[in-house]
Amino acid sequence: NLQIKKASGDTIIVEIYCNKKKFAPKVRLSHTTLFIDSVPMHNLLLPVSPKHCTVIVYLPSEKEFENIMIHLSSGTLEETSNISSGTISIEISSGNINTGFLTAKQTKVIASSGAIIMEGLNSPKTLVQASSGKIFLDSIKAKDLVLQTTSGAIKVNSIDSGVTAISSTSGSIKLKDLIAQKFDMTTTSGGISVEGLMADSFAISSTSGTIGLELNGMPAKKSSVASTSGTI
Repeated sequence: NLQIKKASGDTIIVEIYCNKKKFAPKVRLSHTTLFIDSVPMHNLLLPVSPKHCTVIVYLPSEKEFENIMIHLSSGTLEETSNISSGTISIEISSGNINTGFLTAKQTKVIASSGAIIMEGLNSPKTLVQASSGKIFLDSIKAKDLVLQTTSGAIKVNSIDSGVTAISSTSGSIKLKDLIAQKFDMTTTSGGISVEGLMADSFAISSTSGTIGLELNGMPAKKSSVASTSGTI
């Protein structure tokens, strides 16, 4: 499991807690890049008892980084707050992602089977993608925002975005207080609920799900709402 926190001073501090020392990730510095790599499982003798490791990274509060890349196979990003970076990339196979108050020019967050919870994201270009877990976002500001989920629900409060595209195959979508220049949303079998939409143009469609739509203002350009077998 990984935690990223802010700290005073200008030094990066890495704390590692493991139930067994041989499981501890390796920390190394190469030029201006800090690497924290887990021990490959094929390097360990089998059978292997369950390992439990927590890595806490303290970043200088006044430092803005060029890139932050987090790739976890089965761990959880438990807490990340008040981080600034040029690009932020977070990919987790089977674990949850919980972040707060991230600032970046470009952000990509992908979870295969875990939930994604984000609050206070300010990033012009943002992609959030989940396969079977839910997506919950609060207070998001972006110019180009893409939210995608296969079988998990999407719930978003307060979006200020230029172009927004939201899609779900079988999960429900619930939005509240959305401001966008262009807004596109599609779902196959999940319901759609939008409360408080203000957009220059929008296209909302569902194959078999119900659509509930409340507008805060009429769109300036051609817009549409369509459902094949569901109620509008």
